[in-house]
Amino acid sequence: MVRRNVEAKLSLAESFAELAEAMPLDRITVNMVVDQLGKHRKTFYYHFSDKSQLVVWLFRYELACKLEKTFESGQLVYEASDDRYAAFPYYVRNVDEDGRIYNALFFDAAYSCFERRRAYYRNVLSSLGPGTLEHYLLELYRPALTDDIRYLIDRELAKCSAISRESLRMRIDRGSSVAFLADFFTGAFISRYIQRLNYAPIGRTAEQVSPFENVIHDSLGWIIRQEVARVSSALDDVRLSAADSEGSTGLGSPAEAAGLTEAGSPAEAADSEGSVDSEGPTCAAGLAEAAGR
Repeated sequence: MVRRNVEAKLSLAESFAELAEAMPLDRITVNMVVDQLGKHRKTFYYHFSDKSQLVVWLFRYELACKLEKTFESGQLVYEASDDRYAAFPYYVRNVDEDGRIYNALFFDAAYSCFERRRAYYRNVLSSLGPGTLEHYLLELYRPALTDDIRYLIDRELAKCSAISRESLRMRIDRGSSVAFLADFFTGAFISRYIQRLNYAPIGRTAEQVSPFENVIHDSLGWIIRQEVARVSSALDDVRLSAADSEGSTGLGSPAEAAGLTEAGSPAEAADSEGSVDSEGPTCAAGLAEAAGR
């Protein structure tokens, strides 16, 4: 039953794709799709709510088939939030022995699905915004890239001392900063796919662009590594400044030190008290400045 269901969906999707290679999507009607198959409109709506859902299903189905053939099951990533595609892997997380995410082969495999139906996807991906495949891809892959970014952050923070780790995390692993990176790199690779479909000849493989084939995750790793080092250095400077300020409040001249630690004459005590009062405001300002940092 499941196999027949998939075959029925695929026949409808193939019919739609054939039409979409020759005309704009908004001119394709459900009747045109089913007429090519000798089916009734009800057949279409039994499997798909609309043309947009068909477009997404075809992409997810063919991508899943490609990923299952190319990668080991432990590398495949599934979407838990959408039951319609729960059985279809859509991403790969390949971590090498050094902890580096190497996903160049995933991007190769994903692009090969677009390349296989080049004319069709060139047409489909010419439409932008909500309800389009382009928008769906952005929403699908942004969370995956977000998880990768957080993995890379954790990997760098693990190299830091336990004392520094949480302070660094609060400054680096902020929702807005991680979201910015995820948005930027997700948009970058999807835009590149669209550009290649429209302007480039048959796409270059990962092997052909080596050693830069893992540019997305290597770039993310470099950015995060540099930022952890920068923030760590800034925190170290704050700690040193605070330590210097604390040290200056406890040290004075030898006479002052003697007045504070040893019994002396009233005059010496008075001199000591005067000296402490005159130094007080400066030291308090230093402490406030350190605390402010």
